[in-house]
Amino acid sequence: MRNKAIALLTIVYLSTSALFSQSLMGQDAEVQELEHDTQQGTYNSLVQVDSDTYLLAYQGLDGDGFIKTFTISADGATVTQVQSLTHDNINGTYNSLVQVDSDTYLLAYTGQDSDGYLKTFTVAADGSTITQVAVLEYDTDSGTYHSLVKVDSDTYVLAYAGNSNDGYIKTFTVPADGSTITQVAVLEHDTNQAIYNSLVQVDTDTYVLGYKDGSGDGQLKTFTIPADGSTITQVATYEYDTQQSTYNSLVKIDSDTYAVTWYGYKPAAYSGYSWGSYVKTFTIPADGSTITAVAVLIYDNHSNAHPSWVDMGDGRLALAYAYQGAYGYIRTFYIPPDGSAVIDMHSLFHNSSGTYGLYNSLVKVDANTVALAYSGSGSDGYISTFTIHSGLAFQSSLALASDNSTLAVTFDQAVFNTNGGSGNLEASDFAFAISGGTATLSSATP
Repeated sequence: MRNKAIALLTIVYLSTSALFSQSLMGQDAEVQELEHDTQQGTYNSLVQVDSDTYLLAYQGLDGDGFIKTFTISADGATVTQVQSLTHDNINGTYNSLVQVDSDTYLLAYTGQDSDGYLKTFTVAADGSTITQVAVLEYDTDSGTYHSLVKVDSDTYVLAYAGNSNDGYIKTFTVPADGSTITQVAVLEHDTNQAIYNSLVQVDTDTYVLGYKDGSGDGQLKTFTIPADGSTITQVATYEYDTQQSTYNSLVKIDSDTYAVTWYGYKPAAYSGYSWGSYVKTFTIPADGSTITAVAVLIYDNHSNAHPSWVDMGDGRLALAYAYQGAYGYIRTFYIPPDGSAVIDMHSLFHNSSGTYGLYNSLVKVDANTVALAYSGSGSDGYISTFTIHSGLAFQSSLALASDNSTLAVTFDQAVFNTNGGSGNLEASDFAFAISGGTATLSSATP
């Protein structure tokens, strides 16, 4: 019976915030920095081309639109500019860049007269060449606050602010070679305002959008869009801040869990109200029929701006943002797959370029390395790399004594019960739970 009990018994943490590993004691660190534009580097959108090549769309000198390639080593130790193309000599703001196939890329941006444009480019795997292929002026009135997502191999969905900042969703088809860009469907989902758009794919035909509405509140909406982009149907809505939401950004945690960060005041389903920077988690089923709030954390009492998320795996998320709307920070969080908690792990003020860190676009380079495109001192364009430490410890083995009196729990790294890297774990740091079977526990406390 003892062996059967082992199969049914699970140990879980009583308080994740009370558990600290050696890796958390180490500092996230800036590895390398490249000032790639000494005039201007704003409205950044950075994507990976292959294992060591990256593509950046940004606004440079005189407001022009630029595309550049870089090589970045897996450890982030080297950052080298390879090629540059000025693709618009009038304007290049609100950039959102996605990969079409191995050598083709689609860019949504704001061009002349604040009109909305889409362009395709072919880019060699080593970044040695950048060639513009096709262009579509998809909105002749206005097109700003872009968020572009790939639907399937030749279909794309764009959330943006159109005329009078009304909220629009449009779909387009683009073949693998980028030779044409064709609008398919359009939905004006908000007739007042939809700015700071952040669009994420839920499953093959469902999408969730975070934005700031005409009252300044934070909204989430789900939409169903088939693979061919032929229809766009709004499904569910949730007002996540009933007072204010600026610079919001969404990230997917797992198949039905999502997190949004924003600067606001009055999060829905939150016990207190305070100006600050928040992270809130939600569950959304595959059909987008409901949006349910799970947990919320105010991680700073000041404003953040230009946030950009990266999922580092194992519940670790890195967030680049401009603290108080100016200063460059990288912050790490732990969020479990069910979104039941948001744990603030560490923050790094990266100031080798001065103090500023705006217009952030963050991408994952390898398991513990990220690359950040941002606007630094003097609004110049920078790319920096950072090491992100591994995060929370995990149980690697569990052994029950022959007389059932004790359990020996082994972790994959040294752990402590204080954030100063000292103090042994105690029984009160754990809880028992049973999964399956008919047995019951007299107490959840060891």
